[in-house]
Amino acid sequence: MVSMMKERFSNVLAWVGMAYPLVVLLTALAGLKDFSRLLLPPFDYTSNVKVFTFLLAVYFGSSVINYLSVGRIRLLPWK
Repeated sequence: MVSMMKERFSNVLAWVGMAYPLVVLLTALAGLKDFSRLLLPPFDYTSNVKVFTFLLAVYFGSSVINYLSVGRIRLLPWK
């Protein structure tokens, strides 16, 4: 039972870690900057490097949490 819950948590975490940065980047590229700012924490948006760094931190942070909880790192959710 516990291993099944860990596996499901791993799936959710992998998909959220992959989908969140993609949704933010796609909405920003589509010109919906107001919507993409709703998905990001409030900080100075003068540099795109800060936003990109935050999104990479979300992506790799979810991979590290996945590694700590399940024992394997999943950079791609379908693997």
